[in-house]
Amino acid sequence: MNKLMRLCGLPLAYVTVGSSGQGCLAASNHANASNLSAEYLEVQAECVLKGKIPKSLDQFFSLDPYSKEAGELGAKLSNPNCMASSVSEMRFSTPLLRGALYRAIYIRNFGLKAPLPEADQPTLDIEHEIKGNNDSNLNGYIILRKFSDCVVREDALNVRALIVADTASSDEGNALQALQADLGACLLHGQQVKFSKIELRGYLAEALYRLSVAAHVHSIRS
Repeated sequence: MNKLMRLCGLPLAYVTVGSSGQGCLAASNHANASNLSAEYLEVQAECVLKGKIPKSLDQFFSLDPYSKEAGELGAKLSNPNCMASSVSEMRFSTPLLRGALYRAIYIRNFGLKAPLPEADQPTLDIEHEIKGNNDSNLNGYIILRKFSDCVVREDALNVRALIVADTASSDEGNALQALQADLGACLLHGQQVKFSKIELRGYLAEALYRLSVAAHVHSIRS
């Protein structure tokens, strides 16, 4: 059975189960579909990172996730052979792949044993580290990056619990519940942000990984 991998402008992940092309599950409209999409996306990210991490991964992370360049590079990073035998096609947005890869890298490099980042670590220069056109999508992405950075600084322990938890598990639910107050506290006055559970995990995974790397570098130098 031929398999097809697509990166597109969809805000969430879609999975087509079976070779007939029937049964496309929209993660935004059904909880079970969302969980299934997250699981397949996580399998894809873990598969990409098997063995030696691709050199193009740093370039992928440096790009505006909504750009054409990021989509093309993400498609090259993805591997249709990593898909389960029951899945004939998988489509997901580039930002979702980015988040899943950060989650997989964090689990691979840090996991539960690494020290957690402290709240008073130096601020990351989020606005200037991404190469893009400064469009509305990128601006919204930067807002979510800053929001996630704040949440990790407020409660890195429960963020880590969320990142390492299995999708739809009681551990995931408990971590999300424990983070509710921090999610609200990190919003600016009058600010609103919208994201799915998959998106939230991805943004928090990136923030946790980057702050953990910064903490590790600081501990070596001090």
